[in-house]
Amino acid sequence: MTSTYSLFALDEGGSPGGPDPTGTPDAPGTGPGARVRALRLALATALAGMVVLLDELVVWAGQPSGDPTAATVARWYDAHATRVLLGDALWLAVCGLLVAAVWTAAGRFSGVPRWTARTVGLTATTALAVSSLFAAQIALGVGGDLTTWHLEGFTYRAGTVLLALTMVPMADGLRLTPQRWLVAPAALVALALLVPATGGLGLAAAFVLLGLVLGVPAWRSLPAQPPPRRPGAHR
Repeated sequence: MTSTYSLFALDEGGSPGGPDPTGTPDAPGTGPGARVRALRLALATALAGMVVLLDELVVWAGQPSGDPTAATVARWYDAHATRVLLGDALWLAVCGLLVAAVWTAAGRFSGVPRWTARTVGLTATTALAVSSLFAAQIALGVGGDLTTWHLEGFTYRAGTVLLALTMVPMADGLRLTPQRWLVAPAALVALALLVPATGGLGLAAAFVLLGLVLGVPAWRSLPAQPPPRRPGAHR
């Protein structure tokens, strides 16, 4: 098998790589308007990565870790309830943007890499969103604090691991596009997501990476602007 073949995809005729590895089978359109919309989504996704990093550094600063008691968890969430609820609302909005980014970015690929990235990526996003709901439950004083705290941590960790696994079909699809230089960053993002100590940084980097996957081809395909005509110039 040659290096230009996808690790996953087979086209309908059974040949590796799919019928058009660099095509966009699910793209909504290729006109200037569609490209501008793709650029807007790319920019919003990259900025969301900065929001995620800020959320990790500010909202969750000092959060209980290790093996805290129920009283410790309850005390911290009671003292930071407003901050946690605002952070959770922002987190849910970011998760919605992540769904759109993963779905659109994976649409550039063909066959199995496309649907694998979408399925695993949306599962990861769901887990991350559920973790924020558990955090909100603790902040609102609903349910057992310690049990819910463990559930919050478990679903958040599951979300980061699943997002790391999303990078595998994403990198495989990128190998067959002009943006193959993003394969190495995708591998680094996956590694950061898998390590608990760098999970938050990896999550922010994943947003930036998706922004590049969406934005670079859209930017390069924008039509060049014609030079302005000189006053009095004839056709």
